[in-house]
Amino acid sequence: MFPTNVSILKVERSAALNRYAEPQRNTVYKNLRGNMETTSRMGRSSDGETATIDGVLLLEELYELKSADLLTIDNRDQDQFMVFGSSDVHDLTGNLAYRTYDLTKVA
Repeated sequence: MFPTNVSILKVERSAALNRYAEPQRNTVYKNLRGNMETTSRMGRSSDGETATIDGVLLLEELYELKSADLLTIDNRDQDQFMVFGSSDVHDLTGNLAYRTYDLTKVA
């Protein structure tokens, strides 16, 4: 596979609004391992939205993140990143090998 260098505490996904009309998030994954490389570049989604990409995350094919998922990294500051875009990487036989995700840092 690939070496892992980051531990993700949790991945949260937007859910329905609560009774006070506040957005809620559900935890979809906990304690994931992946490979994250920091970068600084502009990215554009298929609908034309642009964002500064602060990192690229590689995850096993077992996990599928969606745009706007919120990741909390297991480090001293518990940095948070939001998924901006994704792509699948296939091996020579056409099987899904792993997934890559473009991340933007949440202030």
